[in-house]
Amino acid sequence: MELVQKNIRQRDLMDFVQELAALQLGFCSDEQLTSLLHYMMQAGETAQPEVFLQTLAHSSPQYEELVMTIAQQLEERGRQEGIAVGVERGRQEGRQEGLREGALQIARLMLAKGMDRQAIQELTGLSEQELSQLKH
Repeated sequence: MELVQKNIRQRDLMDFVQELAALQLGFCSDEQLTSLLHYMMQAGETAQPEVFLQTLAHSSPQYEELVMTIAQQLEERGRQEGIAVGVERGRQEGRQEGLREGALQIARLMLAKGMDRQAIQELTGLSEQELSQLKH
């Protein structure tokens, strides 16, 4: 644990993966190892988290299943976060598209009522080019 605490923010986790594998043998319960790995993955830095976990798992065969289960959980969490980001982006794009469609519809109505094009541009935020493309 001391090794992790001293190095967690100063170096890539891969730099001391072999030391970690050697130290964890027989010293950690499954619960302790699970907590330690979650902490390392959340607070630590590594360019290749999958490789780090695989190396750690293969270095300690008795913990391989536990480490790989944690890796799968972290992968699933990342997948869920990616989906959430994608959904939010989709919502934002949908809102923007809806606002634009609303402005176009209002501009069509204004043009049909014979309103001044300059006033329509100011009120809707549409450009002259966008107004020119509208059919009323």
